[in-house]
Formats: sequence, C-alpha cells, structure tokens
Amino acid sequence: MKKFLLIMMILISGKSIAVAQGNTSYDIDFTSPESVVNAIFYAAQTGDFNILQHLCPPIADASDGDVKDLCSLSEMHDDQEMVDEFVAAFKDGYINGPVTYRVYQGYQLAEVPFEFGPRDEKMSLVKLYGNWYIADF
Repeated sequence: MKKFLLIMMILISGKSIAVAQGNTSYDIDFTSPESVVNAIFYAAQTGDFNILQHLCPPIADASDGDVKDLCSLSEMHDDQEMVDEFVAAFKDGYINGPVTYRVYQGYQLAEVPFEFGPRDEKMSLVKLYGNWYIADF
C-alpha cells in the first residue's frame, strides 16, 4: 500500500510539473538573437509588455528611436493607440529565415529576418556584455 501511495504521489507531482511548465511565461535567452526577437511576438500575443523593457541595449546610443519606443511600451501602456498599433503589427510575426552575423567596428551584430504585418523586415541586434539586444529595425 505504501508503494502504491508513493507511486501515485510521484505521478501526481509529475503532472503538476508538466502543467507548470506549460504556463505562458516567456524566458528570454539573451544568448540567442532569435529568442530576443521572439520575445517581441510573445509580448504582442499575450499583452505582457513588461518583457519589452529588457530588450534594449544598456548603452543608450546602441539603438534607434523605433527600438527605444518599442522598449518603453511597458511604461506607455495607457496609450491605447500605440498599444493597438504594436499588437496589430507584431501579434502574427514570426522569424522567416536564418540569422546572419557580422562584425562592425568591433561589435558583433546579428540580423534576424521576420514577417512583420504585411511585409518582410530584418531586426538588427548588437551583442554587448555577452547578450543580444535590439539595435534597429
């Protein structure tokens, strides 16, 4: 009987772990340019805009105005028009090709091609301190 109870407890706890692993949170892998870009699509699909503030580089001059606007969306969530535009543009986004890498002025850069609303785009990322951040799109 004790073995049966032990086995049942293990099976039940295993199901809990599987359900917990199936939650909708997104863990960004900053060592992967694809993961950083996919975080944008996740935010648009779920409304979890707080994740966006982590995608900008820690150096202010390392990104353009569009990227800064994107990263500050979590602070501007009361601007419904801006939120609606972001969601409409990115909710169905997806990466549609291989990442390309290059070095420019000593910085490693990555370009991630993706489908953006009705057109193809490329997201440029810069690697700083071992992590990838959005620089331009």
